[in-house]
Amino acid sequence: MTVIALYETQKFRYCDAYTHILHRNIDIIYSMTRRIAVWILVTNLLIFNFRRDCLYIIRSMSLGRLRRLSPFLALTLLLATVLTANAPALALVWDGEMEPLAQYRTYCQTYGDRDPGCAVGLGGKVGTPVGMDRVDAGRATLGMAVLVHRQVVDDLIYREDKQDRWEILGTPGRGMAGDCDDVVMTSISRLLRRGFPRAALRATIVRLPGNGGHHLILSVRRQAEQGLEEIYLDDRHHQPMRPEQLAAEGYVFVAQEVPGRRTWRRAQSQPALMMAERGEG
Repeated sequence: MTVIALYETQKFRYCDAYTHILHRNIDIIYSMTRRIAVWILVTNLLIFNFRRDCLYIIRSMSLGRLRRLSPFLALTLLLATVLTANAPALALVWDGEMEPLAQYRTYCQTYGDRDPGCAVGLGGKVGTPVGMDRVDAGRATLGMAVLVHRQVVDDLIYREDKQDRWEILGTPGRGMAGDCDDVVMTSISRLLRRGFPRAALRATIVRLPGNGGHHLILSVRRQAEQGLEEIYLDDRHHQPMRPEQLAAEGYVFVAQEVPGRRTWRRAQSQPALMMAERGEG
């Protein structure tokens, strides 16, 4: 049996951890924030109107009155910024290498003959191409990825693995019972059959908010006008997510596979995934 010890983590836990705190939706949060900001802004404007401060400013434009009203003006400017602002951009950079998890090595030993992302040293086939490292930025391409991913999630019968194994669901002798890592690997398998290049599909480890353990999501890399961008498919969200949206919810990016290579990459400026493996009889 392989035991994996992580930095500040006693057990490498996936989808089953603290699910009641993980269903927060970034769109709902922003919608509520905007509604509250609108209410405060309207209230502030009504105060101006009833006190006739706006008329006083226009008539007198005295420095003293502007100074007295500066807190109100500052609040109005701040609220206007909140109403128009989007989620802050996240400069997510993958840098540094780490050994793949034991679960990934076992997966490649089992499915390496059909998954070109598995390196030869992990059980993959020799000379299997992984294709381009991104897909085009068309909506149809991303829509197909989302559709396939949601079909896997909808067909899934959730089951916590007694022994954490990453598997492709729906294969002969294997039903549709599994968890988040099975969703990711099954989605990759189905997208490959639809012509997606393996190098553009990458299993990604994140740490969930609220000490919720670790979780596996799927990165779909695509070419955008500003360059390469990564869109994430997560079984906890119905819509594709950008990295800044997940970060705003408290997700911490940890590591990501590089199809065709033996080692994984760590997220820059994120806590390193400290692993210690030992064999026990």
